[in-house]
Amino acid sequence: MPILKIKMSTTKQSLQILVLITLIILVCGNVFGKMVQMNDQELNEITAGGFSKVELINDGTYDIASMQFNVQVSTYTDIDSLKMGYWNNGNGLGWDQNWTNVQMGSSTSDLKLNGYIFQAKFTNINDPANRQLQEVKLGFTDVTGTLTANFASLSKINGPARDQEGVKTYQFNHDPLILTIKCTGADAGIWFDFGGAQGN
Repeated sequence: MPILKIKMSTTKQSLQILVLITLIILVCGNVFGKMVQMNDQELNEITAGGFSKVELINDGTYDIASMQFNVQVSTYTDIDSLKMGYWNNGNGLGWDQNWTNVQMGSSTSDLKLNGYIFQAKFTNINDPANRQLQEVKLGFTDVTGTLTANFASLSKINGPARDQEGVKTYQFNHDPLILTIKCTGADAGIWFDFGGAQGN
């Protein structure tokens, strides 16, 4: 199965690859192509596997447009401040996510993220007049390593909204790290799914 690997660092090899790609583009010059729309029968006959998977799923209640990519990312990243979702959730104005001194991975061990997904959950997807976006998810399904931050506000799936956890390190062991935007309902807001990652 093809895999796209990304290493979040600048190396001499990365520069050489960039120069090579630039040279290929310059040598090829102008290339023209024509897009032709495929009919439904032609689309139905296409099967493929490997780098990506795109599908429309019905879970009995919702229609979910799902894209999955076989992507691997390794990173050691420092972020001074990460804030998302400032609004009145019924308990007053505040941030759904307010993290400071964020460290993804460490100087000795990268955070490894595998299996990127993007999902959009709808009701009435086939009815343009009544179609409604319920939820958006994006992130990685298989994460290993550490995530450290001062969580002044953390809305975590299966946890309370805007929890004030303080400084904590989460240890991921093949757990998801998925950003979830819930558009409607009592739990509307911006949430993170850490799966079974343990924090201490």
